[in-house]
Amino acid sequence: MIPATRSFTTKSGSRAASAVRCKSTVAPGTSFSMIDAKSRVREHARNISRTTVVKAEPAPTARPTPAPGFQQIPTPSNTRLPPPHIEGPGPAPNAALDHSFVGLSGGQIFHEMMLRHGVKHIFGYPGGAILPVFDAIYQSPHFDFVLPRHEQGAGHMAEGYARVSGLPGVVLVTSGPGATNVITPMQDALSDGIPLVVFSGQVATSAIGSDAFQEADIVDH
Repeated sequence: MIPATRSFTTKSGSRAASAVRCKSTVAPGTSFSMIDAKSRVREHARNISRTTVVKAEPAPTARPTPAPGFQQIPTPSNTRLPPPHIEGPGPAPNAALDHSFVGLSGGQIFHEMMLRHGVKHIFGYPGGAILPVFDAIYQSPHFDFVLPRHEQGAGHMAEGYARVSGLPGVVLVTSGPGATNVITPMQDALSDGIPLVVFSGQVATSAIGSDAFQEADIVDH
């Protein structure tokens, strides 16, 4: 490719002509078109894109594994449960009945039963109908009570505890909205096979079905 020749006059009055030639990088006899250039540019862009995608892929990470006791059948060997008491065929005699709860309140009975089953951690949110049970726990040095901001949080915390420890998670909630708020964790535990025990308060027996304060037919629904 040769640009236009430019002429100029020197001091001596003579005219000189200069021509600038551009060196070509294309070998003689080689045909070159704009279509070939565009295809090469697109191919170069695809190579860069593939290199970027390969470099952006994250390194594979190890999948977390559940605790060894997760979803195992509770037995005296892998839990703190007492050994089962095996009776002979037929009803047990009256002499074998446990009368240690006679004269105790519901909160005191709950406290004693949690001790017998080796429960150490309890999750829950207090309310009017369940306050006697909370009072029994508060006055006891045997339990670590976890108080969340919502009953649903208590249920999910108990689920996490059960997954890690292999022991049933224990939840305490009040009647009415306290019980309905823990339905989602209960369904989640049922779907995933997580041991979860929920204790709910309730209004007086005579007030059930009367639309009393914080009253709901929890057992039937």
